[in-house]
Amino acid sequence: MLNYLAQDWQPENSMKGKCITILLRLAQLVKRKRGLVILLFWYPPFYQFLVHWIFGIELYASTSIGKGLRLWHAQAFVVHPCTVIGRNAP
Repeated sequence: MLNYLAQDWQPENSMKGKCITILLRLAQLVKRKRGLVILLFWYPPFYQFLVHWIFGIELYASTSIGKGLRLWHAQAFVVHPCTVIGRNAP
């Protein structure tokens, strides 16, 4: 589980980008695992509030993103929920 959460932790990624990708991976994990949905029912609204409203990024948990995502400009970033992004996307 920790490997899944930290798969985007790269030295060239900004600290804000690292935080957002970890929050995204946790939201995706909660969405996929039925047991986590029950335990972490509060996380999806928390994620949406923090990432969408505080950080100003619209990055949905339903977006399919491959390993190695880098967010260089982690502000005013919008990705459609049905988007599929491959591995090592800059």
